[in-house]
Amino acid sequence: MAPLTPPSDLVQLEQWLARIATTAASDPQGAARALQGWRAAAQARAEQLTAAEEACAAALARRDALRGRWLAYRAKAGAAALDEDPVVSDALAALKERLWTAPCELGAAERQLISLARLLDHRGACAGEE
Repeated sequence: MAPLTPPSDLVQLEQWLARIATTAASDPQGAARALQGWRAAAQARAEQLTAAEEACAAALARRDALRGRWLAYRAKAGAAALDEDPVVSDALAALKERLWTAPCELGAAERQLISLARLLDHRGACAGEE
């Protein structure tokens, strides 16, 4: 995925503001109305950018929490010697690949993590019966 960069229309904005400043000398009310409209549009855009930033931060926090749970399950598997079980080992590896690769489909990772927890519980119960 290509990095997301801000739009490069700052030169156009500078030119537009220069025209507003020039207009202000002959039509101060018109210039004020134009700036007021621009300010409202800029505020709306700033709110959109803030919401997008918050959504990204929330997704990163969710991914980090899932990674933490993966680490805990890996430790649990190791403590019970289940990490030597090929099925458990493959499940751990597949989930690690998903969680440490971008982009990460968080819903799928969460479902996979639940499956891993169930697998560990099942394999642990089976190992306890032996």
